Amino acid sequence: MTGVVVSSINFSIVVSAVFGTAELMASFGFLQRMGCGPVIRPDRHTTTIFFVAGLVVLALLMARPLYFFPFVWLSVYFILEPINIWLGNRSLASWVGVGDWRPVVALWLGALTCGFFWEM
Repeated sequence: MTGVVVSSINFSIVVSAVFGTAELMASFGFLQRMGCGPVIRPDRHTTTIFFVAGLVVLALLMARPLYFFPFVWLSVYFILEPINIWLGNRSLASWVGVGDWRPVVALWLGALTCGFFWEM
């Protein structure tokens, strides 16, 4: 039981650190000036492909965790993002659907920064 509590506390700290760092990254001028990128529309076809890709990556992760461990969070994203879209919830796809990749890049940089400083 203690391990579960400690893991939950650690996870909640990491998630808030990533989102806080992503907000910091979004405030920098280079990210605010970033132009439009490719448009990926969150239609039924695209979200189904994302969902299936997430399931495939999760299955690979379960079958060969030694090789596919880097895809843990990617599989979660590719499974949950389509579910959010189908349920009508807010998602990153609404930004990417109009070519605005700034929130995605900010989250990526936030996670990368937190991962870098975690290892120091």
